[in-house]
Amino acid sequence: MLFHRRSLSCVLDRHGVMLNNTFITAGSGPGHHGHRQQRTGPGAAMDNPFLAFPGYLLRRAAISRLAQLSQHLEPLGIGVSEASILVMIGRNPGLSQAECGRSLSIKRSNLNPIIRRFVERGLVATGQGRGRIQTLSLTPAGEDLAARIVAEFEAHEARIHAAVPEHLRSELVPLLRALWCPD
Repeated sequence: MLFHRRSLSCVLDRHGVMLNNTFITAGSGPGHHGHRQQRTGPGAAMDNPFLAFPGYLLRRAAISRLAQLSQHLEPLGIGVSEASILVMIGRNPGLSQAECGRSLSIKRSNLNPIIRRFVERGLVATGQGRGRIQTLSLTPAGEDLAARIVAEFEAHEARIHAAVPEHLRSELVPLLRALWCPD
């Protein structure tokens, strides 16, 4: 099956696994040397040996999908990391900056200026927690923006699922969780 996405062309096998954009015999892949067609002419497809490496493919997929999500969030005036923080606060009113940072793997030094900008923009309100802990919650304007962000996130997730062959969709999230959160 031939699959085209913008300027990238590649071949999917019968299981929906991306091979590369040249003819490859069975048994080829990492550590194997299958027979490949020779490139001919200036526009001929180049053999990319990395198209058989899961780490490379995951990185390229993540970069591509993150760029796509950024484009969809741009009209809302917010980036992906900021959007994630705002949604996390909206789903967990009263959480601390430390809890928010831990849950999203954002360093405190990077999170503080973002929260400060949210407060200045009237999107987040701070409150006093136990001791010196400052709690975070969304203002009505923050709730409105978070709802619009969640709608963009959901549309983005639908685009990701639509790009995956139907017979593999139920396995996508468990496979990614296995790679990200091994037990």
